Amino acid sequence: MDKLKLKRYLDSFSKITGLKIALIDRRFRGIIVCGYEIGEYCDILHSSQKCLKVCIDSNTDAFKSAKESGTPYVYRCPFGLEEIEVPIIESDIAVGYLIAGPILEGSEKNNEFLIHQLAENGLDTEKAKAEEAIDKVLVCSAESVRSLCDMLSLIAEYIELEGLMRDSEKTIGQLVKDYVKRNLSRKITLAEISLYANC
Repeated sequence: MDKLKLKRYLDSFSKITGLKIALIDRRFRGIIVCGYEIGEYCDILHSSQKCLKVCIDSNTDAFKSAKESGTPYVYRCPFGLEEIEVPIIESDIAVGYLIAGPILEGSEKNNEFLIHQLAENGLDTEKAKAEEAIDKVLVCSAESVRSLCDMLSLIAEYIELEGLMRDSEKTIGQLVKDYVKRNLSRKITLAEISLYANC
């Protein structure tokens, strides 16, 4: 099987779960990203260079924690959202990661807290627009989060068994060029490319 089939599987995962999912290489750079339309709340945050840097640093720390544990790692970002990181291990070495989110674990959203996070970071978004973005964030029970971790672990095992991370040593320029080619039909932001290339 090849990466086109993997992309189809990740697209299916995104559509079924309502989560954005990305396959990341060992240098924390995106290889495949699915679910672009998910995560409007994150898009608002990423419109600030300061917040974008915090997100990139937070993701990098989470990847390192997942690598150390060797198991799925659920973490809360500095802005109140949670994501799941799953390492892809070959010969006891983390060669890549899956990341899925954003989610809120619990029974309901705390809209005021999330709106406060935007205001605290100088993002004066209309309250209606912020609430609409927050409404799109998936709320999951602890049991559902465990099930998502199990599903992501199976995908990570598939990637490992098929050896799909072995040719992922592209330069940042190659990554960006490939990303732009794959997404010519939609608006692409610098923040999105920065997250994708982890720079």
